[in-house]
Amino acid sequence: MTAFTEAPPEAAGVPEPAAKTKGGGGLLTYLVIRFLLIIPTILILVTMVFFLMRITGDPITAALGGRLPADQLQIRIHEAGYDRPIMIQYFEYLGQLLTGNFGRTISDNRAVTDMLTTFGSATLELAINAVIVALIVGIPLGMIAAHRRDKASDAVLRVFAILFYATPVFFAGLLLKLVFGVWLGWTPIAGRATTTTELALTQLSAPTGIYWLDALRSGNMDAFWDVERHAILPAIALGLLTAGVFLRLVRTNLIGTSARTTSRRAARVVSASSAS
Repeated sequence: MTAFTEAPPEAAGVPEPAAKTKGGGGLLTYLVIRFLLIIPTILILVTMVFFLMRITGDPITAALGGRLPADQLQIRIHEAGYDRPIMIQYFEYLGQLLTGNFGRTISDNRAVTDMLTTFGSATLELAINAVIVALIVGIPLGMIAAHRRDKASDAVLRVFAILFYATPVFFAGLLLKLVFGVWLGWTPIAGRATTTTELALTQLSAPTGIYWLDALRSGNMDAFWDVERHAILPAIALGLLTAGVFLRLVRTNLIGTSARTTSRRAARVVSASSAS
């Protein structure tokens, strides 16, 4: 009986099979596609909001109608340009957005950019925390599901991935707040930090508005952990949504990579056998 050993395809005179490019879909491809979809998504949302706000008239009349005399209301409408043709308003609106001019609020005449600066940092902080949660939860569970393919644990993890992705964020947030904030009392149920911490962080020179980053810059670890205690429930509620996507992507890609590796090894053995 002749024993065969695995030999590289070059030694057997057979080229190595090319790796398949289809199937599975990489995590990087998914992230790139999602990033590119931001542009048309924003354009569609901006267009919908613009025209929906014009269905019942102009925004100034909708917000201040009945609280201002008719002549003052018309002056405000003319100053804002809402008495011009709708398409001219639309394209001018898009041009202002592209140049970073988001206008001013109707109620208190405050620049929208100031509001974004004030509240946008909180949204960015939440997004960063949510991505960290998604990576910590989704990638390891995806690896476990791929390793335990078609077994009971794999089936359970796939169900969890569907639940993570399908559960509305607001419902997950309320449930987490009820259990861990109200019943168990482990975490705060509101705010970004305690009042003392917020005052200390806002008084820093050139604060970023991202509390945990400002706390690290100042070396105040008590403030850092206070911020994280307030952020943990919102981060989990939002992060589990993306964790379900990561779990499925990691599982699919690991299984696909394993199958391709097995096929290449089998082809090498067959080629070596044929050459012998």
